[in-house]
Amino acid sequence: MKTTQRPWYVYMLRCSHTYLYTGISPDVIKRIEAHRAGKGAKFTKNKHPIELVYVIKMDNMQLAMKKEREMKKLPKQKKEEIILSFKNHSGDPNIAKMFSTTFQELQ
Repeated sequence: MKTTQRPWYVYMLRCSHTYLYTGISPDVIKRIEAHRAGKGAKFTKNKHPIELVYVIKMDNMQLAMKKEREMKKLPKQKKEEIILSFKNHSGDPNIAKMFSTTFQELQ
């Protein structure tokens, strides 16, 4: 019997004091809500996530974890370039909707 793997997403949040947080989740919106409620990663509890600035769909959790590790190793300037490129080239309306989601909109 073949099992189907669900997609996972690598995402970046812009937090207070210009920090960027990179994480993975099969449901980015629920994960953002958890961050906002203080139940996400330890990093975001004190940094107060403000907006979703990047998201990319991966085929499975393993690929998402690999991409997350790669992105976490990048210098902040490179991450900012990736975010800018994503913002300028995201044509998928669903991704664009997720991208524009701020924590105020999740209330």
